[in-house]
Amino acid sequence: MSYLNLNALLQDVNNYMESSLNSGQIGPLAQTTEDRINSLVVLPTAKKEDVKGLDINTGLEDLPADFYGFVSVAINENNLTTDFIFLEQKSTDFIETAFPAANATGVPRYYALDINNGSNTGKQIIIAPKADKDYRLNIRYIGTPTSIVDGSATYIAQEFPEALFYGTLVEVANFLKEDQSIIANFENRFQQAMARVKNTVDGRMATDQYRSGENRINPS
Repeated sequence: MSYLNLNALLQDVNNYMESSLNSGQIGPLAQTTEDRINSLVVLPTAKKEDVKGLDINTGLEDLPADFYGFVSVAINENNLTTDFIFLEQKSTDFIETAFPAANATGVPRYYALDINNGSNTGKQIIIAPKADKDYRLNIRYIGTPTSIVDGSATYIAQEFPEALFYGTLVEVANFLKEDQSIIANFENRFQQAMARVKNTVDGRMATDQYRSGENRINPS
């Protein structure tokens, strides 16, 4: 079982619940489920990269519109001809205290997140000190994965459809004001499905046998 689009999910939900929801009703419920899944585990498709030029005397850059959190930030000189220099994340208070002079420049060492409604995306990265020359800025970040509502097959819908299905059932059951025992059953099935997602994404995909050894289960 996998879902290539919202209509396939809609059909399964309606058949299971013996309901007659339409795509306009189930779409927001499916998106709520996706948001919930994305808050519980970082899917491979959520890890993204934004590469841009960091000009001399620059200490502030807009972040992508779908930015959710940092993975790492690095700079590089001369367009990949030198090693990456990874920056250390700090708070805005630290940067303002450590570099009180607005025109302080040097090799960037720190970065921080700044919520700025005046920027294009509402989120910016502060670089300190400001760049003493032109650099290449490499921002690896957690972004918002594509939604099944957008009309395309998604990673979670294809690889872990049961998590999307039971999570959507939880939202649908709440929407239809079903009995709490029914909602609790769907929630339990969703949590079981999420355990499998986490085991794969946070476990198997985040380790290799050479460094971590094989997964072992203690005999009972």
